[in-house]
Amino acid sequence: MIKPLYILLFTIPVSINKEMNDFKEVLISKYNFSELEWNKTEKYFSNEMIEAKQHFVKQGFIASKLGFVESGLLRSHYIDENMRDITTQFFQPGQVVVVPRSFNENKPANENIVAYDDCELITITNAEFTKLIEEVPAWQPICKNVAEIKNQQLMDRTVQFQTNKAAERYKKFCEENPLIVLSVPLGHIASYLGIDIATLSRLRAKK
Repeated sequence: MIKPLYILLFTIPVSINKEMNDFKEVLISKYNFSELEWNKTEKYFSNEMIEAKQHFVKQGFIASKLGFVESGLLRSHYIDENMRDITTQFFQPGQVVVVPRSFNENKPANENIVAYDDCELITITNAEFTKLIEEVPAWQPICKNVAEIKNQQLMDRTVQFQTNKAAERYKKFCEENPLIVLSVPLGHIASYLGIDIATLSRLRAKK
């Protein structure tokens, strides 16, 4: 069995609606899913609402679910040894929200995932995911294909932090995440980009 399948969900560029039509189209057109395979896949997912400021994942507890964001924004973060609030990721519509190591290994999460506003998700549990892989073997080769894509994305992000100046990182972030720029506190963006908030405030004032 090929794991972790969460890698696939980070790389499918779709926005999921209640009927999961876009998700279905990607699986059929890109991965040659049959209607039968889709029907078996669909039954494992559920709709779920996460209220503003509510945890989807809580630090110290096992992250037993992953979810596709239909609407709303969420943030993952942890508190470091100096009691600083460190943002590690944002989750917006069309993306999957998950703590990979906790979800796949049933270990307590080392970070929190909290909703900024009321969020609508399509979720699946770890146990359901395992059953899905067994029932629909077509999911297995997908992992091998997209794992390489995810690894490349992580490498690109590392290089960007090492080589791009603060202004370049912020400009790229704004171009790629206009919804986040307009919706979340500046301090959270500064933390995510590894930029001092005073510096980021000056950069924003110039825009």
